[in-house]
Amino acid sequence: MKRFIKKISIFIFILTAYFLVNTVLNYAIFNKIKPPIKNSDIFIMGDSHPFKAIDPSMFRSATNLAMLMEPYILTFWKLEYLVNNAKPDTILLGFGHQNISAFNDKKFIEEKWVGEMFKRSYLIGKVINIGLDVDFKVYLKVFYKKMLIYPHSDHFNFIDTYSNTDSNQIDDIIPAIKRHFYNEDNQPIGISPVQIQYLDSILNLCRRKNIKIFLISSPVHHEYFSLIPESMKQIFNKKKSEIMSNGFDVIDMSESVFDDDCFQNADHLNSKGAKKFTNDIKSIIF
Repeated sequence: MKRFIKKISIFIFILTAYFLVNTVLNYAIFNKIKPPIKNSDIFIMGDSHPFKAIDPSMFRSATNLAMLMEPYILTFWKLEYLVNNAKPDTILLGFGHQNISAFNDKKFIEEKWVGEMFKRSYLIGKVINIGLDVDFKVYLKVFYKKMLIYPHSDHFNFIDTYSNTDSNQIDDIIPAIKRHFYNEDNQPIGISPVQIQYLDSILNLCRRKNIKIFLISSPVHHEYFSLIPESMKQIFNKKKSEIMSNGFDVIDMSESVFDDDCFQNADHLNSKGAKKFTNDIKSIIF
């Protein structure tokens, strides 16, 4: 029996040492390697709206770092990391009605979202303090796979590159509205105090770092916009006014009328729409 316990103890010690060595190596790799982004004056950040709407190639020096499904929580963590490893002077941040919806809180709670969020944030996020009922089992599972098993050369799952298509199929207006603004009982889901808190954190970070920031609402299809709950529109407009009164710039083009062939779907521009919108943004900013 003693021999068995001794063997088990040795095995546990070796396994623990193995995991510890891999964790240290992965942290070292992450801290040593620069993020795979080019030095740019402008960072475009946020969710799928700026990801699809703002073409970085149309600027002198810009990189689109927005990602599909990205909530402000993740945008803040990402920006906090990047400003210590790059020196942008301007941020173009997506700011739409869906960004402050409580729909975004689900991304750190529900099974279909949470794994992807943790894959992007396991090294840059402060998961314990985000103010949501997070599934820590999923977080630990992701951390185990990414950090303990073997050394990884790429820990930058929170960085993507701009892409768009000429696709034009506006047939998802109702599903998009329900997903963004209603719960399973078809009641308005309301706002997310957590997302608003992290939006404020992004603004404060830019102010501390002396980075110019523009909050940009990209166009959505007029039928989609007409179905956004009035309560959400009122809260959004109130927050927009508050942000502007604090000295930040907001460019709200969510109601701008773009031709149908400029939309990829109900709330995203396609490549044609992105070219038009990016030109509009450039003319306002510069």
